[in-house]
Order: sequence, then C-alpha cells, then structure tokens
Amino acid sequence: MKYYMYALIPIMISFFMPLLYSIIKKYNEHKESKMNSKSFMISNSLLTNIFGCIVELVFSIIIIFVNIFVDVNIMQNIVLLTILLCLVILTIATVRERVVVKNNSIVYTTAFGKTKKCEFNDIKYISEIVTNRGIVSYTVYSEKKLFVFSNTQAGAKLLVDRIKQLNIPIQRIIR
Repeated sequence: MKYYMYALIPIMISFFMPLLYSIIKKYNEHKESKMNSKSFMISNSLLTNIFGCIVELVFSIIIIFVNIFVDVNIMQNIVLLTILLCLVILTIATVRERVVVKNNSIVYTTAFGKTKKCEFNDIKYISEIVTNRGIVSYTVYSEKKLFVFSNTQAGAKLLVDRIKQLNIPIQRIIR
C-alpha cells in the first residue's frame, strides 16, 4: 500500500499535465485574438493560476491521505511539505510576474515587484528553447538577460511576431 501512494503522484502528473496544457493553450489563443498588437500584456492567465491552486489542493489532500493510511516518518513529511511550499511560492510568483508591451517599450515586472524597462532597439537577441512537449521558452537579452516568457502565456505569440518584424535574431535551442 505504501508504494502505491508514491506511484500515484507521477501517474497523476503524467496524465493531467498534457491535458491542462492543451486547455490553457486554447484559452490563451482565444485571449490573444482579442488583444491589440501594438499594446498588450504577457502574463499567466487566471486559468493557469486556478490550475496551480487545484494542484496544490490535490497535493495537500494526498499528503493528508498518505499520513492517515500509511506509516510515514518525519523526513518524508518534511520532503512533501517542502514540495508543497515550493508549489505555493511558484503560484504566487506566476501571479505577480508580467510583461507589458507598449509601442516601442517593454516593461517587465518580476515576482518580487522589481521593474525593468527596455526599448525594442536595446534587445540584442532572443533565445528560443523548444522542449519535447511543445513548450517554448523565450529568453530576451540586451547586454544581459532581461526576462523570460513562455508560449503558454497569453500574448507571447504577439511579442514573438513583433520581434520577428523588427528582425531581431532568434537563436533556437532544441532540448
């Protein structure tokens, strides 16, 4: 019984994550179609944040059930609670992080509230990292790394199209 509970978490993740990403992608495409191409905001959608809260809730319930039905030592509980704390911090960070594009400027707000501002002329290149699940992560560089965004965020396609129009080089990395 003990080992079945540990196998349950990876099985749930491998089954539900592709389903969640496809739902989020369709929601973001619908949201992008309503955006203005000159002035828009890239952030995780409300749907993404709700899914993050659902994952945290399910993980909390799994921790409770594991402690009720299985003899778990204190170190295993510390590991599980640390993972839960990391999930909560990640969800808070994704709620606060955003990129605002207005005409020729980009304003990036970090999860801690620090803002970085740059012009499209300041951007030297974009690094595009493609994963095997179809998720693309973009890193924007000037003299140093400015910010990172993903194709799972609403408005990402608009920014990539704008960067391509301005002939800013995109370095593609496949993982």
